[in-house]
Amino acid sequence: SRRFDEAFAALDEADSFGSSTLRRDQQAAYMRAVAELIRGDLDAAAVAFTRARDVFLAAGNDAGLVSASLNLAEVDHGRGATQAAIETATAALPSAAKLTDRSTWAWLLRNLAGYLGAAGDAAGARRAASEALEFYGSYDPEGPLTDQMDGFTAITLEHLALGLALG
Repeated sequence: SRRFDEAFAALDEADSFGSSTLRRDQQAAYMRAVAELIRGDLDAAAVAFTRARDVFLAAGNDAGLVSASLNLAEVDHGRGATQAAIETATAALPSAAKLTDRSTWAWLLRNLAGYLGAAGDAAGARRAASEALEFYGSYDPEGPLTDQMDGFTAITLEHLALGLALG
């Protein structure tokens, strides 16, 4: 069973500790956002992921910032705020491009292509999907991530097709 009251009480208790550390602040902000998302409260999840993104930004934690931004964009798109999702994903791309593991950058682009397609920006959707496909095409077809990359590639191709169909 889902015990959200207990989870949020524990997070509130952690927030009330006298001394704060940067690592704890980052983890607590992100976990609160994830809990709100799992609970299904998209408005609260958007607020919490925004806070988590801001905490990661202040800490100079690009990986955390990109992860929070990716989730915030998904939440915003899911609650009908597609333009906000586009802005969030676009703003996170430079930080994602700096990461050693470029798969999150491609994931962000793949999602951005879907948001742009939903917003009617066919050219933008094609551009974002094409960039993501270049990344996915670089994976070894016999490598350990084949199934996962095949799935990501299929979703990206769907977003590219949407961009092509729109114009």
